Amino acid sequence: MSKYAVLWKYLKDNQKERYILTFEELKKILGFDIDYSFFSYRYEIKEFGYKISTLSLREQHIVFQKI
Repeated sequence: MSKYAVLWKYLKDNQKERYILTFEELKKILGFDIDYSFFSYRYEIKEFGYKISTLSLREQHIVFQKI
């Protein structure tokens, strides 16, 4: 099971067209800070019907878009 499974489930269960989640919000959902391993796991999200449309390190947020 992926360490990001909680996040994928959160996106799938809420079924919004678009999410803009800050790194702090992601920490609350996951229970830990995202790290560089996220880049390896991000491809799993397509299985749940989403893609990452924006990942901003400067603004500290990620935009998830339903596909």
